[in-house]
Amino acid sequence: MAETCQRVGIIQRANRQNHAYSVHMSTNPLNTLGEVVAEVMRQKGVSENRVALESGISRQTLRRRLRGGGFIDNELSAIGRILELPASELMALAEKRAA
Repeated sequence: MAETCQRVGIIQRANRQNHAYSVHMSTNPLNTLGEVVAEVMRQKGVSENRVALESGISRQTLRRRLRGGGFIDNELSAIGRILELPASELMALAEKRAA
């Protein structure tokens, strides 16, 4: 798994005893997990306000995460529930985009 993560540019870092995930590509730093989440939100017609309210993430933090700040495990899981897409699928979409 570690090799796969390195291959697609997954950066995992500890964040207050949880893990934050973001996807970065050296050729295009705009390919982030946050952008994938934002794209799915647009496709499903789900607003930032709704995601922030239902996930318990402040709007400011959500916007920062969507711009590539990295998600904490429980945040990504909550967002996945709202978008009716498992967090693992959001990660897979980000990995596919980064490949």
